[in-house]
Amino acid sequence: EDNWKDVGLVKQLEAIKILNIKQVLPLLMCGYRNLRVDFKRLVESSVIFSFRYSTICNLHNNELEKKYSDIVSKILPDENGKKRITKVEQIVKELKSNDIYPDNTIFLQRFISKEADKEALARYILRKIEDHLFGKEKETSKELTLEHILPKNPKDDWEQYFKKKNLKMDDMKTLIWRLGNMTLLEDRPNKKVSNSLYDVK
Repeated sequence: EDNWKDVGLVKQLEAIKILNIKQVLPLLMCGYRNLRVDFKRLVESSVIFSFRYSTICNLHNNELEKKYSDIVSKILPDENGKKRITKVEQIVKELKSNDIYPDNTIFLQRFISKEADKEALARYILRKIEDHLFGKEKETSKELTLEHILPKNPKDDWEQYFKKKNLKMDDMKTLIWRLGNMTLLEDRPNKKVSNSLYDVK
């Protein structure tokens, strides 16, 4: 069908795998059968919500599963054949209800301290930040690689640098996988800076 030829939809479905948000699959399957015209919007909204609730805030999965199950029951016809949800807008409203939706304060607190120890997840989040800042996907003919500003395998010069700053090497270990310690670079500059100190990077 035309849905599967939509590059934007395919990317959103790939995001479900990267973010490992399996809990949303029953809702998407139900939505595909019953709200097929708006399926792309349903997937986009579900990915955004799951990213906020699960990936960043790491809130309770059992509450999330209950919410998805409740929405599915409203999409399906009741004993009288009536459907309480017939539009994606209604699903979005349900997901943003106060009983489950994490507010901006919680989201920002969790985002600042978020660790992304899987490269695919880190690349996904950083690319989304770039897309948001530039207003569209940045076109590049070169493959972007993930660079850790504080390196994963620091050399002696980094230890000396930390001593000068009155920091411990254990502090570095807690920061390596933070999102704020990562950036996307083209392969050549990434290799050039390698394990260099802040001033070089």
